[in-house]
Amino acid sequence: MENIKVDVIIPAYHPGKEFATLIKRLEKQSVSIHRIIVMNTEETYWNKELEEKFSILEVHHLKKQEFDHGATRRRGAELSDAEILVFMTQDAMPADRELIGALVGALAENPQA
Repeated sequence: MENIKVDVIIPAYHPGKEFATLIKRLEKQSVSIHRIIVMNTEETYWNKELEEKFSILEVHHLKKQEFDHGATRRRGAELSDAEILVFMTQDAMPADRELIGALVGALAENPQA
């Protein structure tokens, strides 16, 4: 599992201060995340300090009229070169350090998945 590249893709709209907590928790996962790709709707609502604080973030801005639940996630996936993509929402908080490990482990145990 150590050699598997994992990216997390998160569509975001006007993320609040709890978004920094989400990124911190993702950075501390037992299985390392290569990048967190944020597909942010409306740049005016984005806190640029997050990019300075978290080097793992890659942020792409789109206009509200460009957002589509499936297409936005697909665009995020196209920006990744990872073997495993984890799609999350901006308000889903990992309860512990094992979220990514549990997901990756399940896939590693079942290569047909």
